[in-house]
Amino acid sequence: MADLKEAKRLLAEVPGGDAPKAVKELTHWLESVTAAEGFKPEYLAQLVTMIDDAAQLHMRKLQRDYIGNPRLSKSQEHKLWSAIHEYWHRSALGFVACIDLHASGAKGAEALKAGLPLLVVRALRALAAQIKWQYLRYGPFDNSRWSVVAKVYALAESRKIAAAKVEVHAGLPGESSVEQEFLRAVMLSASSPDSLLPTEIELAERLIAQVSGSFRLALDQQPDIACWIDLATDHPPLRLARPPHRAPHPALRRGGQGGAGSRAAHLQHLRISHHPFIARPGGV
Repeated sequence: MADLKEAKRLLAEVPGGDAPKAVKELTHWLESVTAAEGFKPEYLAQLVTMIDDAAQLHMRKLQRDYIGNPRLSKSQEHKLWSAIHEYWHRSALGFVACIDLHASGAKGAEALKAGLPLLVVRALRALAAQIKWQYLRYGPFDNSRWSVVAKVYALAESRKIAAAKVEVHAGLPGESSVEQEFLRAVMLSASSPDSLLPTEIELAERLIAQVSGSFRLALDQQPDIACWIDLATDHPPLRLARPPHRAPHPALRRGGQGGAGSRAAHLQHLRISHHPFIARPGGV
């Protein structure tokens, strides 16, 4: 992996028809390059990004196998869940390591400035995926993930890159921004996923992704604001039914639907009976 040409060859040799084996190998490479010493920050970011790109189709396959197969044995379910969660854990560590190098002013890290929006978007997406997969197992919940989400997002705000649009994955359609990824994670958490079935969590995440461009973030209370999060803590987002205990504070952020509410309802009406993961008669 220390040589770009060799790294590309290794990634090209990852088995395409065996998703579990591919994800295991790519997880190993993420762990290896993140722990290695001597990589220049820009090259480390390039490696982590390449590995994460290579994993996307395999991860989608594993996630479909988990959500769409209610007949998995307990051991099969645990093995599949662990592989998925571990991948997202390593992916988040890799991207956060690159962001930390830039934030700390490490030698050569100035070269990461142009690509910082993409690194933060990828980090937030991986962190949000870890949190989602904890929801799917109904705990135990590790709120330290929210502390990292808050710090990464706050850094993006301070660098004034939160609104910058980026293509998230090479070869896959779809743009996003740091703010949009942050709000996707916040709104899923605020949707009470601990009271939903796994298929309903999956559907909620997909609906949120469809309408996330309409979500908005505010510093103070406004109409359509549904939830809040304190960037200075590791607490997950809460609905306004449980308002902040302290007075208005610079670390408080409030999330709302904007024009997303009616669109989400329309999408839900169109998709709910046809969603590939919904097996129960009548949908959710």
